[in-house]
Amino acid sequence: MNTSQTATQSGFSVTSTSAENGSSDQEYQRNFSRVMLSGNGIMLVAMLGIIMCIIIGYTHDEYFSLWTQVASHVALILLAAALKIGYVMRCIGLHGLGAIQL
Repeated sequence: MNTSQTATQSGFSVTSTSAENGSSDQEYQRNFSRVMLSGNGIMLVAMLGIIMCIIIGYTHDEYFSLWTQVASHVALILLAAALKIGYVMRCIGLHGLGAIQL
């Protein structure tokens, strides 16, 4: 089946052959794997940062200046957002690789 398939939508035309689809499937798998690994890395860095911010802002606050504590509280909010973004990236990667999530 090395025939050309043409799909037209909104005036744009996309042509691909079945030989190209095999390599693009491998590329999609590679990209989804990269997205999953990037999400895992973002979650790891965010968790380490969150732990550091909790230590600075809450448990050992008497050893740090007020500005450092304020910065740790702000960073805690930003790192929580980064953790969520990393989790969404991980879910996208797993979904693209065909994993079933509960």
